[in-house]
Amino acid sequence: MKKKIHILAIAFALVLLFSSVVFATQDDQIDMRAGVQYPTMSVINGVATCKARLVFSGKTIDATLELTQGSTAVASWSDTGYGYLILSGTTNVTTGVTYTLTVYGTVDNVPFNPVSIDVTP
Repeated sequence: MKKKIHILAIAFALVLLFSSVVFATQDDQIDMRAGVQYPTMSVINGVATCKARLVFSGKTIDATLELTQGSTAVASWSDTGYGYLILSGTTNVTTGVTYTLTVYGTVDNVPFNPVSIDVTP
């Protein structure tokens, strides 16, 4: 019985080891997604303040924060940083209309997946 428990423990450890290897091969995608926090938008008296925070330690970040209403671009803000970047800007918006705020760009010239939120002030 004790031998079966040891074999099961070793088998479980091997499964964990190989699972870690599978995840390690996907590091670029995981790191790219983890470094981009969801953008935020707050609205006071019809003026939207839009922000996005990106953290990629030791890497060059080129990013754009874009506010759209449907397929129409309302405003966008772009910047470059090293390791850490905050994009922010203000624009006028209409209450009751749905907007999409998206952050996209590259990290060390590799595109990261855009991150978006929908907001209806």
